[in-house]
Amino acid sequence: MAKPSGSPVSKLLHVPARGSHGHYQAIKRVLKVIDSLHGDGQFRPTQINVTKQTGYSGVIRVSSSGPIEIEVTEICSDPEFTAAHEIGHLLDVVGIDPDSLVFADQQNKDDLSGVFSAIMATDTYRGLREMGIEYYLDPAELWARAYSQWITLRSGDETLRKQLEATRAYDDDWLGCQTQWPEDEFEPIAETIDDLMQKLGWQK
Repeated sequence: MAKPSGSPVSKLLHVPARGSHGHYQAIKRVLKVIDSLHGDGQFRPTQINVTKQTGYSGVIRVSSSGPIEIEVTEICSDPEFTAAHEIGHLLDVVGIDPDSLVFADQQNKDDLSGVFSAIMATDTYRGLREMGIEYYLDPAELWARAYSQWITLRSGDETLRKQLEATRAYDDDWLGCQTQWPEDEFEPIAETIDDLMQKLGWQK
């Protein structure tokens, strides 16, 4: 079984030590899960906060000179899974290509080409195309959803698995199509992420 290589992802992710909201503990839990799977946390210092914002579960804010900030909102019902999703965005922006500071939809990132090819071969992706929901087809969003599901699958973490299942149930009820993949369909995508982790030196 592959082991993490390089610095822990949590090394430069600052979670307030005295944050009182329960979501802070959820974020710390998922960081431990991520650290058990892969490094390399050699990127710009990033602050993770729990906020009272409404209208979304999580967001990442990136600037060329200022700090990077991740928000997980208090209304979020799946804080571990959402945090993993936003950390996927962080790795896209400053991990896979540290000098780019842009998301995968803003330039061609060759390292992610295998992941995207596997994603686009799935019925889930084709269903999203048929629905024409552009947000869910955004390459940056496809990567972040695949990364969070890879963390869930490869860790076997029960809390993440329950939150993934809740996301899929919500998609059925409210979207009429899936944004995450059934486990058997996801395995080829997971294998391309396994390969990516080895290529980047984040696993050994």
